[in-house]
Amino acid sequence: MYRFIIKLSYCGLNYYGLAKQTDKSLPTIQQVIEDEIEKLNIKFNNLRFISRTDKDVSAYEQYVFIESDTQGMIEK
Repeated sequence: MYRFIIKLSYCGLNYYGLAKQTDKSLPTIQQVIEDEIEKLNIKFNNLRFISRTDKDVSAYEQYVFIESDTQGMIEK
């Protein structure tokens, strides 16, 4: 198991918060991050955030913890 921490910042305008919503048509920060990880052909087991934001709220230092069995993630 490989564990990674990603530090990121984002502008939350036009997003419905950090966490995925049951209504898939509502864009969220978590969904964008998961989509981008999948584009790299990385399978992740767990994705956790140190804090959460609400609709239209931005973050300066957000930390994402990722657990993956994909060894190639180290090289990307």
